[in-house]
Amino acid sequence: MVLVEVQGQLFDLSSDGSISEGRGVPSIIVLKDVSKEALQEYSRMGIKVFLCEGEVQECLTKLLRIVYPECKTCKFQ
Repeated sequence: MVLVEVQGQLFDLSSDGSISEGRGVPSIIVLKDVSKEALQEYSRMGIKVFLCEGEVQECLTKLLRIVYPECKTCKFQ
């Protein structure tokens, strides 16, 4: 599982293609834009940044396909 933060909400992305609400410290944060300083800070904390302009569900689905490319079905729960 990969924990992702999008607009202050946490989600778990699973290798079976499911997306559900999550808890904990995210390993990836989804942003619409990011400054160089913020990117460096996230890097220091070990958090990866994924830039996405779409809606939450759309961004999570795109990210799921990148993290788990073998996934053929994606479910938003």
